[in-house]
Amino acid sequence: RLSAPSPGVVWVGCGSEPSTGNQLKAVYRSDDAGASWRKVWEGVVYQGKTLDEGYMSSLVAVNSMQAYIGLGRGPLLQTFDGGATWMTAVPEIGGSGGVEDVDALSSEQAWALIGGGRMWRTADGTSWSQVGSAG
Repeated sequence: RLSAPSPGVVWVGCGSEPSTGNQLKAVYRSDDAGASWRKVWEGVVYQGKTLDEGYMSSLVAVNSMQAYIGLGRGPLLQTFDGGATWMTAVPEIGGSGGVEDVDALSSEQAWALIGGGRMWRTADGTSWSQVGSAG
């Protein structure tokens, strides 16, 4: 996955071949148009839960500090500090659900399509709510 929110800032999500609900994955960020890279995420533990489950389905960066990682069979993660810390934005749905896609219009407005046709939205960049369902 690749997301370049500005000419000098590039985020890249790398994932191995998916296997049994899991996948080795990491996210890197460059602030100098790809001349150098820094690993900013690799299956971490947050609030006692391992966040390396599932498959990387999407990566969307808003700027050098804010980005979202969508995990199929997992939650939507977000960072506001360039990847130093990550938190769950939309909870894990379970089963074969999880995040199918995410897109951001700005640092305040983003959308996530969650398994089962559920749409989630943020209008302030931090709090998320379900706004629709295909059902």
